[in-house]
Amino acid sequence: MQLIATDGGAVQPTMVDTLISTSGERYDFVLSANQKPGTYWVRVRAIGFCNVERREEFAVLSYVDEADDVSEEVLAYPKHTPPSWDERFPSGTVLNNPNATCYVPGDADLCVADLESHEVHRDDDLIDAAPDKTFRILFNTFTADPAILFSDQGYVRYMTVVLTLNNIGVTNNISMVFPDFPLLTQPELIGGDGMFCNNTHRPARCKPHHACFCLHRLKVALNDVVEMSLIDDAEVVRDLYHPFHLHGHRFIVTGMGQLPQFDTQSEKVDFVERSRRYARTMPSDHNPPYKDTVSVPSRGYTRIRFRADNPGFWLVHCHFEWHLGIGMSFVLQVGEVDEMKQAPKDFPRLLDSHRTMIVLRSQPLVLLSVVVIVTCVTGASAQSWLKALLQQSNGTLDVRTFPGEQCLRECDATQPRICHFSWTMEHYHVMGPACRDCAKGNHAHCYHPACITADGVERGVMSLNRQIPGPTISVCRHDLIIVDIANAMAGTAAAIHWHGLHQRATPYMDGVPFITQCPIGFGNTFRYAFLATEPGTQFYHSHSGHHKVNGHYGALVIREPKKDDPNGDRYHYDTPAHVILGSDWMHIDGEMVMPGLPTAGSIMPINLLINGKGTFHDRETNKTTNVPLQVYTVRRGARFRFRFINAASHVCPLQLQIEDHMMEMIASDSFHLQPRTVDTLVTTSGERYDFVVEANGTKDTYWVRLRALGPCENLQLEQFAVLRYTSRALEVDAFPKNVPPSYDEPFKNIATANHPNATCGQPEFGDYCITDFQAYDTEEDVINGVPDHQLTFGFYNYPVTFQNMFETLPYEHFMNIQGSLMMQGAINNLSLSYPPFPLLTQPDQIREDMFCDENTRPESCSHRQLCTCTHRVKINLGDLVELYILDLTPSVNDLNHPFHLHGYQMFVMEMSQDPRVPITLEIAQKIARQRLRERNTVPLPPRKDTVSIPSRGYARVRFRANNPGFWLMHCHYEWHTAVGMALVLQVGEPAEMVKAPADFPKCDSYTPSVDHLLQGTL
Repeated sequence: MQLIATDGGAVQPTMVDTLISTSGERYDFVLSANQKPGTYWVRVRAIGFCNVERREEFAVLSYVDEADDVSEEVLAYPKHTPPSWDERFPSGTVLNNPNATCYVPGDADLCVADLESHEVHRDDDLIDAAPDKTFRILFNTFTADPAILFSDQGYVRYMTVVLTLNNIGVTNNISMVFPDFPLLTQPELIGGDGMFCNNTHRPARCKPHHACFCLHRLKVALNDVVEMSLIDDAEVVRDLYHPFHLHGHRFIVTGMGQLPQFDTQSEKVDFVERSRRYARTMPSDHNPPYKDTVSVPSRGYTRIRFRADNPGFWLVHCHFEWHLGIGMSFVLQVGEVDEMKQAPKDFPRLLDSHRTMIVLRSQPLVLLSVVVIVTCVTGASAQSWLKALLQQSNGTLDVRTFPGEQCLRECDATQPRICHFSWTMEHYHVMGPACRDCAKGNHAHCYHPACITADGVERGVMSLNRQIPGPTISVCRHDLIIVDIANAMAGTAAAIHWHGLHQRATPYMDGVPFITQCPIGFGNTFRYAFLATEPGTQFYHSHSGHHKVNGHYGALVIREPKKDDPNGDRYHYDTPAHVILGSDWMHIDGEMVMPGLPTAGSIMPINLLINGKGTFHDRETNKTTNVPLQVYTVRRGARFRFRFINAASHVCPLQLQIEDHMMEMIASDSFHLQPRTVDTLVTTSGERYDFVVEANGTKDTYWVRLRALGPCENLQLEQFAVLRYTSRALEVDAFPKNVPPSYDEPFKNIATANHPNATCGQPEFGDYCITDFQAYDTEEDVINGVPDHQLTFGFYNYPVTFQNMFETLPYEHFMNIQGSLMMQGAINNLSLSYPPFPLLTQPDQIREDMFCDENTRPESCSHRQLCTCTHRVKINLGDLVELYILDLTPSVNDLNHPFHLHGYQMFVMEMSQDPRVPITLEIAQKIARQRLRERNTVPLPPRKDTVSIPSRGYARVRFRANNPGFWLMHCHYEWHTAVGMALVLQVGEPAEMVKAPADFPKCDSYTPSVDHLLQGTL
């Protein structure tokens, strides 16, 4: 190979036989095709740390005569096998040999510093002149103290190498923390030099000689000659060669080598300074090569020089992705801000909502002093925003800020509070180092606050405050909930939806990306603020990608005075200790099975969890993980209110039973129900049910059993918790000695709420549909009025063809069920694609031609049954709406789709199916009329926000469209939402909707025309 360039810079042609490079480096070479005709192997192998893994890959170099018509397919499948790992090629001359000594003329091994630049002119001023700025950058990965990583003040980025070895990356003892806005394009937000740090200016919170987490910046003047020595501060040689990349500049390599064993950093720096004499062995006219990425020898150094002639903020970092992720980087500021190229005025901007929303104080304040304006928001707009909240709470809001946990209190006639929560979204792990010896039987270690046990199987997750589920919100009706969410998940944007809250005063807090807000970018904090106006059992979860199935969900309970609960006299206790969060679980990230794995079968869970806890039984090894179960405590003779939340993501209903105990149903989706007693509760994703359990058992412990039904039934998935008769749960209760019943040992089943095979309207048989429950009150105008709109939403997962997905219309969402079976979700033959900006908060950008409905399709869909577009259904503010939601699946199966409507409650009027024929609107209406004739009681239909549709059946719901905004309606199975089984309901005109604060974050695609770019931005 004749080398002719590296990192885009030409070098004097140099012959080598073996080329070694590290991440980010590029080399160009000329290959002479001077061998005998045939095929030859191109061999790439991983060395250094990876030597022990023996990783290598091959490509084919084939000599093909121009006259030969040999297809690439034939050449790509050679008949002979590649050489084994031990059958090495002759190495010959090696570039970047790890054991090479640089600057040894005639040596067969070359360093990159030995190469000669092929630039037209030698830059004497850069190469020979004394530098204007000199930096010594010592870098390393440190083993972090668990007390720092897993304390309340933690949330720093780290990497677990093995269980007790957790590394952070540093340069000059600083681990880089990125700012929450782009320094280059939003320099007006820079708060002076105080927001930066370096090795001589560290924040007061950083202890001497300890790693400091801050925004590491080095500053040079424009056109300075800068010399930078990159020094590997590792204690031992580790076969690890760090590639450092400088953005925005190219540099010359003026020296590199390895360090002798030294005890102190100062000795290393002194040696690097003295090493300049080694370079003198090179010819005086040596013209070093230009690069932008250079490898630093293990426990060695590399010295580079460059002219800082490109003003801006430029990242310097180790190019190993994991090291960059844990802080091995810094920012180089070249020049002053006014010397830098300004971004176009329409360039996208980031805004940390934590900066611009209401700033709350700990002491009582009057209204005017609550609103502290930090950036450009006007006092009037911020005050009006808070006043709107105050009006919702009758003007009695206690403007003292309480840590969220202090808002758990008796809710009888208490003054509303401001309840402040601070959460961090983070890439985290189950059974990680915070769990220490939990897996080895040390039960106390399982209860470390930062230990997530889940079902005891290691995996990466997405966590909130290093918890799964996330922190519970327990507040009183009319409290103001403030949740600051910091996104520390590198490369990921997110948003949180507050499921069950209608957000009448604050629709922009609904938490749906590109419908009601921009997603929260990495490094940003978003302040959610909304009133607790819907009392009952709610929950929250991510509405981004597959974050929910990865761990982003939690309970949100809004209590009301017991006197306002028509079922308040039916229970003695209602505490957070009796919340049951049921969820499904996977042992891999949700993204790894989306759009699907052709050979893995349909997308299914591997386990269930109760409040994020459970055990896993490996059927292959016949071993069960040794981690704690959830324990619920009760006192004999008392009645307890339990709140069940179905936080599942997959297509399987969850069945809940409590051994030898009945459940008296009193609420669903936070709305009161007239009591009915069952022993079995079946729910689908997004539903919530409240029930009362009377502690009348004779034993000390009972099993709480959660089982997956429907498509999951053949997987035999179930999980257990413990119901303990005691005043205080003990650690031993979570590790019961008795074995739970096997799957084939069912509990008794006399009466079921939402039995999959129940016939609605016949509760005398003991099985109830939700329509067999009665509310306590109703809205006569909604129940008996003539609807202004009668809409039909027919949904279906449509099979799609290879041609549609991969040839004619690429980049559409789909899921791969198995083999070649691919599907898209749709409502009325329309599969939802999201707009590039939030419809609610950026209405000035809306164009009517960006929407579709069943009567208006884009031209691209004119010849297709299934169309992917932004499906919007528009209704007038105040209209009475009746929906028929139909499952158009051709055949009856075990799949019941739960549909959730944001911003509203729905009166569930009817639901049923005709197992003999596929459902149509006409059949649904015929069944509804027949059911209405048979009914002999005054209807008090239940209200819900999430309704499970019978398989190949229908549900008829009604609501008054009195909450203006853009609201998502969708199947609550995460995979179905992802592939388009959703639509946007627009209620009212934008002028009738609540406006977002003036400084609310904005986002959009950035695709300026080439003409625009050429007119001053390039």
